[in-house]
Amino acid sequence: MQRWAIEGAGAAQFAQQGVTRDSFKIGDLVQVVGNPARSKDSYRARLVKITRPSDGKSWGSRAGEVVD
Repeated sequence: MQRWAIEGAGAAQFAQQGVTRDSFKIGDLVQVVGNPARSKDSYRARLVKITRPSDGKSWGSRAGEVVD
């Protein structure tokens, strides 16, 4: 297991897109797609998409869009 730091949008931008502080809770199993930092020794990434597989709740994709 490796701990990563994920940077995303600001709270106001998330809120405009329907994501609140209660949308994803600590302990939720999530899948994250991100752009990693340039340094291979850095475990940081910019958030592209986050999905909670248990119910399909996600942020970062448009309807019909697939992020590979």
